[in-house]
Amino acid sequence: MLRVAVVDDHPVFRSGLCRLLSHTGDLELAAELDTADGVSQNPARDQIGVFVVDVRLPDRDGITLVDELHRQGRRSLVLSAYEDADHVARAFAAGASGYCTKRDTPEAVLEAIRTVGSGGTWVSPLLDRRTDHRGARRAGMAALSPRERAVFDLIVRGRLGPEIARTLGISMKTVETHRYNISRKLGVRSVAQLIRFAAMSGFALS
Repeated sequence: MLRVAVVDDHPVFRSGLCRLLSHTGDLELAAELDTADGVSQNPARDQIGVFVVDVRLPDRDGITLVDELHRQGRRSLVLSAYEDADHVARAFAAGASGYCTKRDTPEAVLEAIRTVGSGGTWVSPLLDRRTDHRGARRAGMAALSPRERAVFDLIVRGRLGPEIARTLGISMKTVETHRYNISRKLGVRSVAQLIRFAAMSGFALS
């Protein structure tokens, strides 16, 4: 059973989402909170698998809360009315594992929670309709760790695994782990797709 905390200061929306969670068989509502401070004061926070966080909270910016949760090893899904690429990029840079909009369907929100809870990354399919594609791709790049970004840069420049390992001073097994995480976060399945992703995102490949 995946335990979920909902952090949103809009009572109607929050209660609706909590009611939605109560009708699933695999998700458990562990906390219903309206402030960021409520998270740090919650005694059960370490047993919560996913924090669903609004960007605007009365006591603190929700993305700041996401950053704090990330530093504590907690996974979070941002659920916001903001649909611009800047907010998406900031959320992923802070350590969010997913970003949903408040226009997403209930089914999509539940799928996002399950995806984040299982270790994956989620970006609302509605965002491509409201933001430019380059901005959305940059949001995906923001989800990469510094080491993953270094591996990404070398891959798109045509470096092979052994050379990447020597350049970064890491093992081949670690290189492959980073490549797997990069592919999962960016939604690509091959080096060719990765290079295309980089080119369409405006990153220099030379």
